[in-house]
Amino acid sequence: MKHFLIGLLLCLSAATMAQQAPNSIRKQISDDEKTLSIRIDGVQNGQRVHVDQSFDVSGMNQLQKEWLTFRAFRAQHIPVSVHDIRWLLILSLGVVSLLLTLLIIVYQTDRAARMSAVKGF
Repeated sequence: MKHFLIGLLLCLSAATMAQQAPNSIRKQISDDEKTLSIRIDGVQNGQRVHVDQSFDVSGMNQLQKEWLTFRAFRAQHIPVSVHDIRWLLILSLGVVSLLLTLLIIVYQTDRAARMSAVKGF
């Protein structure tokens, strides 16, 4: 019975791996400080993908451009590489670190207030 289940699981895993379509995506992002161009060509989940978009980014900072890039990729359900949105990730980590620091400070302050109330009682 054990050998039968192992064989069945192997057959199922082989069948599911055979059904997965290969992904081959080529991405090109160019920025000349006035226009951000995003080109995506390839195959994603068995479907052909072709995106050629240009955005007016004059007056935008790097973080805004990365947010625009992230949204363009998400609209096509294509994963974005860390290299393309590194400042967005740094900002996110900074915000999380700040929130954790504030929570620790609030907890320590509350704990100290409770301890002084108990000692004074």
